[in-house]
Amino acid sequence: MFETKLSSVAFIDLRKMTGQSTPRVHSHRQGHSVCSWTNLRWILLLIFVTIIMIQFMTNFTVYHTKIWKDITNNIFISNNGDSMKSDLAGGKFRNNIGNLSSMLNKTKEVGSLTQLTTAKTLAKTHQTLSGSSVVTVTTKPTVPVPVMKATPSSPGNEKGFGMKLCPPIPPGLQGPIKVDLNDQISWDELHKKYSELEAGGRWWPKTCKARSRVAIIIPYRNREQHLKVLLNNLHAMLQKQQLDYGFIVVEQNQPLKFNRAMLFNVGYAEALKKYPYQCFMFHDVDLIPENDKNIYSCPDQPRHMSVAIDKFGYNLPYFSIFGGVGALTKEQMLKTNGFSNKFWGWGGEDDDMSDRVRSNGYHISRYPKEISRYKMIKHGGDKGNQANPDRFRLLQQAHRRFKTDGINHLEGTYKVIKLDDRKMYTIIKVDLSEQAVART
Repeated sequence: MFETKLSSVAFIDLRKMTGQSTPRVHSHRQGHSVCSWTNLRWILLLIFVTIIMIQFMTNFTVYHTKIWKDITNNIFISNNGDSMKSDLAGGKFRNNIGNLSSMLNKTKEVGSLTQLTTAKTLAKTHQTLSGSSVVTVTTKPTVPVPVMKATPSSPGNEKGFGMKLCPPIPPGLQGPIKVDLNDQISWDELHKKYSELEAGGRWWPKTCKARSRVAIIIPYRNREQHLKVLLNNLHAMLQKQQLDYGFIVVEQNQPLKFNRAMLFNVGYAEALKKYPYQCFMFHDVDLIPENDKNIYSCPDQPRHMSVAIDKFGYNLPYFSIFGGVGALTKEQMLKTNGFSNKFWGWGGEDDDMSDRVRSNGYHISRYPKEISRYKMIKHGGDKGNQANPDRFRLLQQAHRRFKTDGINHLEGTYKVIKLDDRKMYTIIKVDLSEQAVART
């Protein structure tokens, strides 16, 4: 203490001797202390902000990792944005989805980027659980069973009314199945094999209420052997899927060129006169499914069923295709106005329907190709079904005709000349009027 005072006095005396002003030593030290304290506060604030940011990023990373881990474990997302369920055994999928939804809700507090990811993921998750959109996805060694949602129905003559719903995942599905291509089997043999069928090829589960009422509509002419093969395979598969279903075979009378799309429309209209169907499978007679997990039900989006056909190396020929086998609800048929009636001969009608689907705000959904595999029965060219030379012109003008060319202008364009509820299917033979169609 004494040394410090002495040094200060000596310093002041020296300044006086040289004529310099005496500095305010105490004021200088006071300013230095204030400055040091200010810097310290900024340093502490910076450390605090850094700690908060580290904690924020850590939480973000943890939540983000958990989210996508569960997503990739349960849902495989394809390039076109559609989804497919997995890990369903023993209800594990639904439990995981519940946990996933809980975690996604928590992440809303993390930041706007996470909220955006959460919203999109929840939308796809809800779409998946409702059975609405299931499409081509990343290949996995084990392909899960799609969940089938219950389609709302009104009391009436639908089968199973008042009973509990069948399980969302039908029991007993095995995945890949052996396709029986024996076309020499007789109708009598088929009748004995499927003796439990009701007239018109109708069947429904007897222990629960089916989740969907499905009409399989088949355009037909001169393909009896193919029809037997298809019915022999499909009846067995659809019963395992616990569907309330029936077969409507629409046969076009000679001699006009074959009009596949218009026969689909006629089959749809006539099927609704027989039973309150909700879902319609528009099915070529020569395509046989190879996987019983390819459930014949209708989601919230029109579904292209025949994704992978052996003729095309089990690959999708092009993304917008809607040919072979397609599924639409009654509401979707009404909104799209069904198929065009103007395609006489081969080609173009599928692409026209694809345009109708997409133009009305829908997208084409698909099962993964491991599930939606089909064999095509080999056959030669069909007489009366030559390539349609007007198909390209019709496709160019398609958007002009959507509202006037379809199921809303069927009246007066066809005549039912035969209707027979046979053991394996209902046959509806019709005359089509090209002149009446041209006037629509």
